[in-house]
Amino acid sequence: MFYERQSLRDASEHDACDGEWVQSYRQVSRGTYGASFELMAVGDAVISRERIAPSVAQETRSPAGKLSFIFPITAQGGWRVNGHHETGTMVALRQGETELMTVVGEESDLISLTLPVEAIGLSIGGSAVRSRARSPTDEALGDWLACLLGFGALEGRPSADLERVLPDLLAERFLDFWAAFDDRSKGLTGRRASLDLFRRVERQIADDPGEPVTLPSLASQLDVPLERLRSAFLDAVGMPPSLWLRLARLDGARRDLLDPKSSPGDVSDIAMRWGFFHLGRFSGLYRTHYGETPVETLKRLDRASGRRP
Repeated sequence: MFYERQSLRDASEHDACDGEWVQSYRQVSRGTYGASFELMAVGDAVISRERIAPSVAQETRSPAGKLSFIFPITAQGGWRVNGHHETGTMVALRQGETELMTVVGEESDLISLTLPVEAIGLSIGGSAVRSRARSPTDEALGDWLACLLGFGALEGRPSADLERVLPDLLAERFLDFWAAFDDRSKGLTGRRASLDLFRRVERQIADDPGEPVTLPSLASQLDVPLERLRSAFLDAVGMPPSLWLRLARLDGARRDLLDPKSSPGDVSDIAMRWGFFHLGRFSGLYRTHYGETPVETLKRLDRASGRRP
């Protein structure tokens, strides 16, 4: 994993921030220029965040063979994209090599995630730019990416376990985001075939219970497209695989917490081992699902066994 943060004092300094993109920035509003650009590379995935104080005009060309999730957080006066003025809460998807002329309002904040098409097992070609109204799922993904960048800024490099699982976690999240733009994954498998495939996934996880489970790794092990796996999960259990696998990771973390050798100081390590790098969010998910926090689980076990915390 690689993380860097740059403080920028002129619009032209933005041009070379991300070497995969062809881009040109121009300051539009008056005043002292102030901006920051964060970039985190996780395997083939790149997460970036840019905050810019003045209004700017951007001409950008996205890289071929890539998909980019664009999450505009805020901008005073909204965003004008290829002449269309947008002030609502939107998200966008750029597929392949696309060119956009964007005028961004003052105090803008934008997060993006870019990864190769192959990383999420899609067989799509061509170029396209699509946008839609932001959903709660999009909000959660944007928050998760922001937390990842914050983690990179604080820690520099994650544990080996987390670094190993992060690329697949990013691909999982992106697949759900992409699917909301495209319904071609629906109807790819019949009900019986979907159930059979879901059971194969269950057996695969059961065969290696100590490993964090991710959708891309399962698709590779089972030699099936990610789109087909997603359709099978929706048919079999009525939820996307990212949610089901998150519950599987929660279960793995709980089993580790229930290990008699665990202690309150192990909570952070256990959470990261199972792909939960944000301890507060992990505790919230855990409490919602199990009715107690991870620390409360350990304290309850301590009282039952007579151990000292």
